[in-house]
Amino acid sequence: MLAATRRVLAHPSPTSSSPTSAPLYRSLVTRLLPATQNDPPQAARELRWMVETLLSRRHNPAHRFLRPHNNNNNNNTASSPSSPPSSLASAAATAAALPTLTPTELARLSSWISRRVDTHTPLQYLLATQSFCNLDLRVRRPTLIPRWETEEWTMRLASILLQQQTKTPPPLQRPQQQQRPPQRPPPRRPARRRFLRILDLCTGTGCIGLALANAIPHAHVTAGDIHPRAVALARINARRNGLEDRVTAQWVDVFDDGVMRHLVHQNSDNNNNDGGDDDGTNDAAAAAGGKFFDLVVANPPYISPRDLATLDPDVRLWEDVAALVADDDGTEFHARIAACAKDVLLRPKPPPPPSPTVAGAADDDDDDDDTHHHPRLVMEIGEGQGERVKAIVQRQGFSDVVVWKDLAGVDRCVVGY
Repeated sequence: MLAATRRVLAHPSPTSSSPTSAPLYRSLVTRLLPATQNDPPQAARELRWMVETLLSRRHNPAHRFLRPHNNNNNNNTASSPSSPPSSLASAAATAAALPTLTPTELARLSSWISRRVDTHTPLQYLLATQSFCNLDLRVRRPTLIPRWETEEWTMRLASILLQQQTKTPPPLQRPQQQQRPPQRPPPRRPARRRFLRILDLCTGTGCIGLALANAIPHAHVTAGDIHPRAVALARINARRNGLEDRVTAQWVDVFDDGVMRHLVHQNSDNNNNDGGDDDGTNDAAAAAGGKFFDLVVANPPYISPRDLATLDPDVRLWEDVAALVADDDGTEFHARIAACAKDVLLRPKPPPPPSPTVAGAADDDDDDDDTHHHPRLVMEIGEGQGERVKAIVQRQGFSDVVVWKDLAGVDRCVVGY
């Protein structure tokens, strides 16, 4: 403990805080060291996040939901939560905030630290919240806590999809020999726009589907999970972030053939009841044997049973083992999801559009369907699984399969086009 204390003192101290707050700050960081493998900077960060959460709850309680805008009232301050305080950007700011905490808040802070150290409670479960792609997500035990690795590839995927959704086709050129005197062009019909239909399997908190819906205005997401508590949590997060109109969370067992077929027909029926898409893709889905979705994403269980014991206690003792572990060396879910995606879920991949060089072809460009360009199946994987899962997806007939690495250089996703 003496060595750990020396490391804390070596960490940049809150020099600009009050004389009474600096010792309290150092003592709290010292208490957190066992939970952070004696890493003072990490302990300081966790203390900062705890204090920030306590301060933010004065303005936005943990159970809050976004409130609808009141268009009849120009002054909405009374119906909107107060703005949260600025983030505590330094150790000095965190130390300076400690004396402002009420006795109740200090007691809660002390309880959080004790639970963090004594029972290895994950910080996200203590704070009941996690930021993900600019969304504020509620987290609850034992639903899997969203990780930065998942956030990274979700942002990458959203960027690709958004580019495809906003892509403008190049101007069409008439061959030189077919030039004619200028004529008044016929009135153009309005450009048709269809929704991007996304299925998020093993959704957990709903983080991936919610982030994609938030980034892509014309995305509609079905988020499925076998655990009722996860489904309920995904619905809560959709409401918390104002996305309940475009994200539907429901119970799904990916290993039940009947459930997977019903999933497609149910969503196709809902699309018909809502009037369908502007380009009639509900009819296209029916013609394709009920296949409905443009994209399937999943963060399935991928840890092999023999590797479970190697996980940190924060993970092994708290998060749902069923959401972590899979048979076949962790690839059981990948094989099943890839097969269902190809056979049941995904709409047929359209052929690339012909080169627009023929006169009059400009009249056929309105629907701008770029589904042959964007990923159609994206599944998160564990370290060392890239080539195995890539081969699984290739066997299902996906024409182009690649492996995305994360910022640490580790294989993180298998992507089928």
